[in-house]
Amino acid sequence: MINSSAVANMLLYLTGTAGMTMLDIALRLQVTESAVYRWSTGGRIPQRRNRRGLERLYNRIRSKIEASRNGGI
Repeated sequence: MINSSAVANMLLYLTGTAGMTMLDIALRLQVTESAVYRWSTGGRIPQRRNRRGLERLYNRIRSKIEASRNGGI
């Protein structure tokens, strides 16, 4: 089970390392920007569907960044 600190860490990575905005994340997950903000502060934990979407987005973006750092390998 994903907890609020894991959600916050994924969002921190996406907004920091990946350069996404909370609005970018919200649009991709089809939620409001304020929902993403509440997740980032630990005010709320995303519902199951949104947690899965966030995990998929995080894994996809992280893989792309790591591949580009490794020369596309």
